[in-house]
Amino acid sequence: MVPQIESPETCSRQIKLLHLQHEIEESLSEIMGEFLNDFVVRKEKRLDSKNPNVQMHTYNLVVNKSYQKKIRKQVNFLISAGFGNALHEALAEKTCKFVDSLEVLLKELKHISKILQLIFLYDAYHTLQNASIEISKFISSVYISERKAVEFLFCKAFYTKIVISSQELLKQAGDYEKTHFAIAGISKMNSHLASIIQEPINIETNAKIDLQISESESDSERDETEPLYNLPIEDLVTYIEGNKKKKKKSHRTTATSSLSPLNEEYSELDQEIDEFRKRIDIPITPERPRVRLSPEFLEQLRKSLRKTKAN
Repeated sequence: MVPQIESPETCSRQIKLLHLQHEIEESLSEIMGEFLNDFVVRKEKRLDSKNPNVQMHTYNLVVNKSYQKKIRKQVNFLISAGFGNALHEALAEKTCKFVDSLEVLLKELKHISKILQLIFLYDAYHTLQNASIEISKFISSVYISERKAVEFLFCKAFYTKIVISSQELLKQAGDYEKTHFAIAGISKMNSHLASIIQEPINIETNAKIDLQISESESDSERDETEPLYNLPIEDLVTYIEGNKKKKKKSHRTTATSSLSPLNEEYSELDQEIDEFRKRIDIPITPERPRVRLSPEFLEQLRKSLRKTKAN
C-alpha cells in the first residue's frame, strides 16, 4: 500500500491550526496564573492583617472583553476544524494543574489556626469559581452543555484534590459560629459541590460549530460582572465595601496616575486604594489594555470611602 502524501497546503494549514491551539493553551495558562497570583496577594494581605479572621473586601477578577472575544473566535475556529477534543484535553490538564497549585498553597498553611485554614479554603474556592466563570466565557463552546461542563471540570478537580483531603479540617467547622462568613461560605461550598458532582453533566465536545451563529450569539450575551475600572465612583465604593447592589456603565479613566503622600489618619484606607490601583495597572494578559487612574479619580474615591466608613 502506498502511503498518502499530504499536499503542502494541507501541511501548512495543519501547522497553523496547531500553532493556534498552542496560543489558546498559553492564554489559559496565563489567565489561570493571574488568578493564582491574586489568591497569593489576598493570602499575604490577610496574614499580615491585625485581624486576619474577619471578613475582608471581596471582588472578582474579570478578563477584558475584547480579549475574550478574540480567544472565543480562535476557539470556535478550532472547533470547526475538528479540534474540540484537543481543546477539552488541554483545559482538563490545565484545570488540574491550577487546582494542584491551589492545593500546594493551602498545604503551606497547615501551621496556622483552624479557623484561618477554613477561611483560606473558602477563599481558594472563591478563586476557583471566579476562574471557572471567566474562562467559560470564551471556551464553553467546546462543549455541548457549554458553561455547565466547564464548571463541572473545575469543581470536580477541586472536590477530588482538595475537599476530600480536607475532611478532618471541614469537620472542625462545626466548632465555630455558623454566622461566621467563612463557616457560612464553607456550608454553601459543600452544598454547591455536592450538587455539581452528583448531577449528570454532559462533557461531550462539539464536533461542529456554525461560526456565524456562534459569533452572533456571543455578541448578544451580557456579562454578569463588569471590570472594576468600568464602574462609576459610587458603585465602585460599594463594590470595595463588599455590598455592591447595582452596576452602571461609565467611561474608563485612562490618565496617568500617581498617589499623594499618605495621611497617618487614613493610612490603612490609602493603602487599600493603592493596592487597588496597582491591581488595575497590571494587565491580566498581554492583550489587556493598561488602564490607569488619575489622581483626581483616586482622591474622589478616597473621599467617598471615608464618607462611607464614617456613616
